[in-house]
Amino acid sequence: PAAPTPTYRVGDRWVYQVSDGFRAPATWVETHEVVSVGPAGISVRVTQRGDRIDTVRTEEWSVPGLVTVGALYDSETRRFAKPLQRYNFPLVPGHVWNQWVENVNDSTHREGTINRYVVVGGWQKITTPAGTFDAIQLRVIMHLDDGEFWRWPTTCGDRVWYAPEVRAF
Repeated sequence: PAAPTPTYRVGDRWVYQVSDGFRAPATWVETHEVVSVGPAGISVRVTQRGDRIDTVRTEEWSVPGLVTVGALYDSETRRFAKPLQRYNFPLVPGHVWNQWVENVNDSTHREGTINRYVVVGGWQKITTPAGTFDAIQLRVIMHLDDGEFWRWPTTCGDRVWYAPEVRAF
């Protein structure tokens, strides 16, 4: 079955315990909280606190799954020329989308092009500290063309599980 389009309400909140060992290992608590919902869209405050990270930013979604302002994986806020299709609801196993989107990185003020290719997989039971949930897998491959002399274009390959019961990844 498909994962339906979620409905968000002011006060909805998700808390994640995050570990990143890619560079210097770090851990932090990341909280996403819906702060407004209206005709203009959905605003979500994202707070990150922990090892060498202390940030607060706001994501703007025109509708669930479409990001006009937000981060890809880290705390770098980007403004998208057309909304980034983070999720393409309803999430149907086997569905694929491939998007090229122009963006501006708020911290570097540099423009770049992102290619985000997503394949919706099957359902699995995923166990987290918050419990066990039925979740649908998304295989995400992204190319970030924001090359600088100190940061080359990057290709990321990730798996993301979306759990309809909690309306979050």
